[in-house]
Amino acid sequence: MIVRIVFVLIAMTSAAIAQPAKPPQGAQNLCQNYRWACSNGVGGSISSPSAILDAARSVNSDVNHRIKPRSDRGQYGSAERWALPTTSGDCEDYALLKMKVLIDRGVAPERLRLAQVMARDIPSHVVLLVDADDGNEYVLDNLTDGISTRASSRYAYLKVQRKSDRSSWEYGGYR
Repeated sequence: MIVRIVFVLIAMTSAAIAQPAKPPQGAQNLCQNYRWACSNGVGGSISSPSAILDAARSVNSDVNHRIKPRSDRGQYGSAERWALPTTSGDCEDYALLKMKVLIDRGVAPERLRLAQVMARDIPSHVVLLVDADDGNEYVLDNLTDGISTRASSRYAYLKVQRKSDRSSWEYGGYR
C-alpha cells in the first residue's frame, strides 16, 4: 500500500512537469510591463559558467543589501504587484531587479527565469533561477546572500517561466 501511494505521488509530480500553468498572481502583465523579463534572447557577453556564477553571486548580494523589504500592501496598497524596485520591495521585486541587472551586465536572457516556490515555513515566494551552462540552475533569493543549486535548495517549485517561451509558465514539478 505504501509503495503504491509513493508511486502515485511520483506519477502526479512527473505529470506536472512541463505542463502549462497560469502565471502567478501579479505576473499577468509582466511581459507587457517588462519585455526583457520575457525575452528569449540568446548570446550575452558573459557566457562561461564561472563568469555567470560570479555575476550571479555579486548581483544577488548587491540587490539584497540595496533593496529594503516592504510588502506590496505597504508600498502600493494592493495585495500583489510585480514591479521593478528602486528602494524597497518584496520577493518578486528583488527577483525582477536581479534579472534586469544580470541582463544589463551581459548574461543572456535565455539563462534567467523566475520561479514561484514554497517551503515549509514559506507558503509562496519568488526567486530567480540562473542557468550557468554547467548542468545546474542556481537560485538567487532575497532571503540569503548565498546561492544554491535548484536541486539542493529547500524549495518546492510550484511554477516557473518556460525555458522555451518566458511569456508562459509551467508547473515546477521537481526540486
